[in-house]
Amino acid sequence: MGWFSEWQMPSFAAFRNWIGFFVLGLFNNFGYVIFLSAAEDIMKGSSGAVLLADILPTLCTKLIAPFFMHRIPYWLRVVVLTTAALGSFQLVAAWLRLLGVVLASFSAGFGEITFLALASFYPKFTLSAWSSGTGGAGVLGAVAYLGLTEWIGLSSKISLLAVSPLPVLIAVSFFVFITGEQNKKKIIYIPVSEEGNHAPNTEIEMDDLSPRSAVEVDEDDEAAPSLGGTYAAQPPPVVDTRGLSVQILEDSYAAPPPSGLPLFRMRMRRFFSQFALIKPLLPYMIPLFFVYYFEYAINSGISATLVFDGWGSDKVYKYYGLMYQIGVFVSRSSVDIFPIEKIWIPGVLQAANFVFLLCQAYWNFVPYVYIIFPIIFWEGLLGGATYVNSMYMIYKTISDKDREFSLGVVSLADDVGISLAALTSVFLEKWLRRHNNIH
Repeated sequence: MGWFSEWQMPSFAAFRNWIGFFVLGLFNNFGYVIFLSAAEDIMKGSSGAVLLADILPTLCTKLIAPFFMHRIPYWLRVVVLTTAALGSFQLVAAWLRLLGVVLASFSAGFGEITFLALASFYPKFTLSAWSSGTGGAGVLGAVAYLGLTEWIGLSSKISLLAVSPLPVLIAVSFFVFITGEQNKKKIIYIPVSEEGNHAPNTEIEMDDLSPRSAVEVDEDDEAAPSLGGTYAAQPPPVVDTRGLSVQILEDSYAAPPPSGLPLFRMRMRRFFSQFALIKPLLPYMIPLFFVYYFEYAINSGISATLVFDGWGSDKVYKYYGLMYQIGVFVSRSSVDIFPIEKIWIPGVLQAANFVFLLCQAYWNFVPYVYIIFPIIFWEGLLGGATYVNSMYMIYKTISDKDREFSLGVVSLADDVGISLAALTSVFLEKWLRRHNNIH
């Protein structure tokens, strides 16, 4: 059964949410792609350094944010990441280049874990829409920069300023398209006394909370002590007229913790319980790591040195980027048609791509660039397929209460792979340029 069998809301609302998540994916990754496409113009011969600036802030954000992000309402997250995305284009266009790339990286990383978490409140087709949108971001970003600089002839600075307003569509999509309808989660509000005893006959069921303002209610919230996995709308429910505090429980949780449990111990228990969730995710994280390591070592360390007659380094790099992004878009949009459960297979194939293209960059045995284009397209297919199928398998196998955290953590794996690929590329590209006498 495909993801679209999960549509359980009115068709217009489903359509709005699909469009909303597609646009979120499209423009969340737009700046990231644009700056990678412009890497040779931003710092010629140092696309690996640009990739580092484009990925390390994302990695740091994803490492830290899952442990506190649940306290930040989604609307505020969207405002922050949209503002950062808009500012990044202005900084790069003003030649504060790497600072702008860093800001775009933060925005993309914060956006990814935000919207993957948001999708956990909705049917599975929204995750498919998000993945398709991120793939479309690659095509849109690569075509936009290639068209403005190579086909129209604008400078890099003018081209970046021309597309700089587009990230505002992230906020438009979130506040206008995304509806308040979502997978219903049965949440029971049980008033409790100051001593922690349940008040009798006062349960209230609420099953229509909007995730737009959702925050996780943690154990140490004074107004709403909880078990750390249930989500409630902001603001919290009105306190009972008898002065009782509110405890939030869900069907799948055990009994509340004993009253009087020290706050520090409760926080530490939650922290380590989240770490315990990482082990079952390793079968998804390891393939993602290797696929993205080889993928970005090719993109930033090798592709600019795969030059042919009539195709200089700057020009061919942009066309390679376009072919790669088309492959990513196709594969990220295909999970409903061709799901893959053995996601380690693309990692092995991506390693073969890396070895082949490294040999080509060193020995130049392929006579025509048009033979390399399909290989770069295939590289993009493998990377996109691994990403979307990993997220799909998590959605299928991880319980609702752990899914938001799990989707955010698994997305770390590709960023670690990209970061190590960027470090590799800094040295690999310079070595290949010297060997081939490319300036």
